[in-house]
Amino acid sequence: MAGFNEIVVTEVTKENFEELWPCMVKDIKAASFIAVDAEMSGLGSKTMNPNIDERYAELCAAAATRSIISLGLSCFRTDSVEISDKLEYSVAVYNIVLLCSEAYTIDPNAVKFLTQHGFDFNRQFSVGLPYYKGNDKPNTDCKNHTIRNLFAELLRQRKPLVLHNGLADLIFMYQSFYAHCPLKLAAFMADLSEMFPGGICDTKYIAEFSEHASASFLLFVFKMACLRNATLLESEEVSVNIKFNSKNKWSVAIPAATPTTKVYSIAAATKPVKICEKYSAYGWCIKGDSCPRSHDIDSIVLFHLQRKPRGRKRKKPKCDDLKVDHAEEDNKSDLVPSFQTNDVSCESNEAKTFKETLPSQHRSIRKGHRSGLDAFMTGYAFALFVVRHSKIGDIFSIPQGDEANEKEFTQVIPFLKSDLRISVINKLYLSGKSIPLQVCKSRFTKSSKNHTEKLIRVYLGS
Repeated sequence: MAGFNEIVVTEVTKENFEELWPCMVKDIKAASFIAVDAEMSGLGSKTMNPNIDERYAELCAAAATRSIISLGLSCFRTDSVEISDKLEYSVAVYNIVLLCSEAYTIDPNAVKFLTQHGFDFNRQFSVGLPYYKGNDKPNTDCKNHTIRNLFAELLRQRKPLVLHNGLADLIFMYQSFYAHCPLKLAAFMADLSEMFPGGICDTKYIAEFSEHASASFLLFVFKMACLRNATLLESEEVSVNIKFNSKNKWSVAIPAATPTTKVYSIAAATKPVKICEKYSAYGWCIKGDSCPRSHDIDSIVLFHLQRKPRGRKRKKPKCDDLKVDHAEEDNKSDLVPSFQTNDVSCESNEAKTFKETLPSQHRSIRKGHRSGLDAFMTGYAFALFVVRHSKIGDIFSIPQGDEANEKEFTQVIPFLKSDLRISVINKLYLSGKSIPLQVCKSRFTKSSKNHTEKLIRVYLGS
């Protein structure tokens, strides 16, 4: 079975962090790649500045005044040395509840979004793992098990890192668990290239520029990955198989029915469904739960699949259009898809497969919002990208011990074609831009002083 009925997430708090430490370190060390998602107390209102250097400065200011309230780690491990009919991943998902010990700002919009998706702020304040931001404090015990030391362990293992729209996450993690962010964006990019020599992959960039997806918000990307994996399985092609290895007394099983070969009846869906175009494009709508149009992810995926092929990527609505009243759109036929469409000319094979495999309960995946859940969805989407672009029989062994190139500190992603590594690794998605942000060190840029001093301590384990 390529599908899974539940996602197993281990809840990590100050009460069990010490006991779970050995498991988390073991899973980080064994991972082929690690997917990460950070949930923040806000980003401020200036995160879309067209000037990238100014945008970076504004995000750094947000990271200095706001905090990470939960961190998701999803460790994907494959023991396969070659691809046969399935690429099997053992996955450990951790949702770490955090509480900054310093004063910080909480944006009302962030609170509204998180509470609507089930985030428990009372629980965060009562059991959140404490941490401080910026540079290491002198005379602190480096042997303590802290989130700062767990982040250092992740750096020491030099694993490929996977995020979704990850620039803000990287800035916040740097400021929160590592050191004060450098003043210049070029220095920050240089620091990241040394911190993560295994490479950084952004699934939003992959969705937009490699997959040319009609939408790229995380839940849509994950849902499409599930559908494509089901299609691969149905066609007896190489597919991804997931098994969770992190079941324990703190784990939570989140219902997440995904498409399989089992046929689900959708006969009840006889009426057309009016889709919210804003939500279908961005995964967000200013009207929220009061929106008169559907935000149902299954309907949105079907809506995208039923569109007639176009010569170029469909233009998304501008951000300013998010405030337009839906009444203006009521006569737009392309916003009124139906599960029972008779227009077979515009129905792809994937749309047909989706109809046969539609799980009615999939919407439960968003109940009880967790950054660990988002980290898993990010990692799963990347795993499916790898298997779709791998070559059967290819063997990419992972450097181990003395076989690793200690000078380069590099590590490859198993089975991902070398040309695709070049095209997707170390490229971060930039909202509003047609080119990515390159994670690299320029010949004319030095790494920041804070980073250089910190990285030495990381590798010395002190």
